[in-house]
Amino acid sequence: MPADVPGSSLSTALNIKVLNTAQVFTDTISSSLQSDFYKFNLEGRSHLDLSLKRFRRNLDVELVRDTNNDGVALPSEVIAFSRSKGRRTSESIKTNLESGAYYIRVYSNSKVKSFYNLSVSATPRYDATQPAPIEWKKDNIPLSTDAGTTALSPRTKPVVLQTSLSTAPVTPTPTASATPTPTTSWKVGTLSSDTFTFNGSSQITYVSGNGDINFGAGKRDVLDFKTAGISSGQVSFNWATSTGGGVVANPGNGNRLFDAITINAGAYASNQILFENIEQIQFSDATFDLATLVPGATAGFKGTIVTNDAKFNEQTSLFASGVPNAWRFSTGNSKVLIGIADSGLGVDASGNVHTDLRSTILVGNNFQDESDSYSHGTLVQSVIAAAGNNGIGIAGINWASDVEHIDVMGGNAGDQDLATATQTFINQAKLKKQKVVVNLSLSGGDSQAFINLIAQNQDNVLFVAAAGNNNTSTISNPGALAATYDNFISVGASWGNTDYYGIAKTPGTRVDYSPNNPELTATEQTAYNPWYGSNYVDTATFNAGKKPLTLMALTEYPAANAVKNPDGTFSFNYNDKFTGTSASTPVVTGVASLLWSANPNLTAGQVKDILAKTAVDLGAPGYDQYYGYGFVNADAAVRTALAMARTA
Repeated sequence: MPADVPGSSLSTALNIKVLNTAQVFTDTISSSLQSDFYKFNLEGRSHLDLSLKRFRRNLDVELVRDTNNDGVALPSEVIAFSRSKGRRTSESIKTNLESGAYYIRVYSNSKVKSFYNLSVSATPRYDATQPAPIEWKKDNIPLSTDAGTTALSPRTKPVVLQTSLSTAPVTPTPTASATPTPTTSWKVGTLSSDTFTFNGSSQITYVSGNGDINFGAGKRDVLDFKTAGISSGQVSFNWATSTGGGVVANPGNGNRLFDAITINAGAYASNQILFENIEQIQFSDATFDLATLVPGATAGFKGTIVTNDAKFNEQTSLFASGVPNAWRFSTGNSKVLIGIADSGLGVDASGNVHTDLRSTILVGNNFQDESDSYSHGTLVQSVIAAAGNNGIGIAGINWASDVEHIDVMGGNAGDQDLATATQTFINQAKLKKQKVVVNLSLSGGDSQAFINLIAQNQDNVLFVAAAGNNNTSTISNPGALAATYDNFISVGASWGNTDYYGIAKTPGTRVDYSPNNPELTATEQTAYNPWYGSNYVDTATFNAGKKPLTLMALTEYPAANAVKNPDGTFSFNYNDKFTGTSASTPVVTGVASLLWSANPNLTAGQVKDILAKTAVDLGAPGYDQYYGYGFVNADAAVRTALAMARTA
């Protein structure tokens, strides 16, 4: 049908009605008017099928969502596009969209005149937000792993979800024709570097790379289209940002925000891949490292964030947890206060704290560490909030949220107890209407007054505590309070590629240095002296349905350190093997602060629930005694928080 004259901007865009049958609009791009804008509204989640055909000159097409409602099409608001090179080619965009207003921009980057046909249709997607029936079994889609990755032990097998949906849509509307629901599958990686090979066996494929502990060594979680012979010109991209783009979909355990690739040509046309925690994409004609160049994205957009900190490539705690991928969405903000109750911070002869720490809110001289050998508090704070991208040392997980540090250890003059410190954090947060994440890399110190504060602040304060290092079936207090309160998390410790002594491990395995550890070889049992192990849950407590252990995170990785001098001052360096559940706890605190920064409307209980639901399942499927809900996954957690914000 001939179109009315389209506008030259968002504010003057021509309103069109998009139906489930193709509507064709015709017009001309001229040398004086280089952009045509069309606007349409979707009443529900739909699959958009858009094509642009022209006859003489090269034109391109973009899909825009005006997220800030300012009437200007910003580069960050382009959620999908098609920009083939050469003349007389067609452009197409195929993607799933939520309800709302969208804009189509037909344009040329050079002064040309060309007639075009724009074809648009949108088919309702009734299955998009429905939980899929699930069957736990081995995925039949090839999943190959980079050479050198250790095979998984029985306790660290990832759960792989294969989903098969019924052949009819869920609750179709009377006006929509019944169409078969697409077949779907979910491919799940390990904590190491995995390659996911596309073979087109499902119309919609979910891919979760999970963490990549080898990222700093140059290895990547890879999405491979090269094997299937698919080139980068045969696909369209839909990249997720904190404000728009991507696809909100439910792979079987709740809505999550995915990046999307839709295949537009060839044998696999219309197949869609929804993915997260991927650092590299291979096509038959090109390979893209998402830390360097993101195909189909605006200049400067990075899918994975790499910092210039000197020890960044050694920070396995970041890589195993998917933090560099989560940084695309948030590096922290002023909506969150991080409270650290610990030993205080080491101070040098000039009265300064470690040079790699960010500005910290202090309470008088309470913050000064009086420890005899090293500053435990300096190590902990650096993991959460060391300055990122400052060219030295390490990068903390959160670069922007406020940090307050209070000394609660040692019983020195001016030290506070846990209840007083917690109240101090709450009072500080009230000044800026902030949510609070409290890090407790310690055991003991809980009191009824402290427990009362936990119970009274279940929406706005989240506590993250160490599970303990006694290698016993009892979670240490206060961490054990995680079994009772929705705003309390306890954290156990997992090995990386090797243990403290350099013995090879499967990443994620629970730390246990006891000589009688049944997971050790005879050689390892001989090599180990009794040291420490991450506490776990006793059988009776587990069988009673109680869950005092929540998550696992990495231990034995680099952190900023302060070492005591004979004169009582501290000298600054780095501890390359910060160990124990004290080291695992601040990883989860940092991730929780990113999640809450991304969606500050969540309650503390919802933050805990998201972290549990998105964790990489270790040990027996589901919650278990030794690994709780599994290993913390920053990218998946932040994406889930953003999906909840978009669907609220």
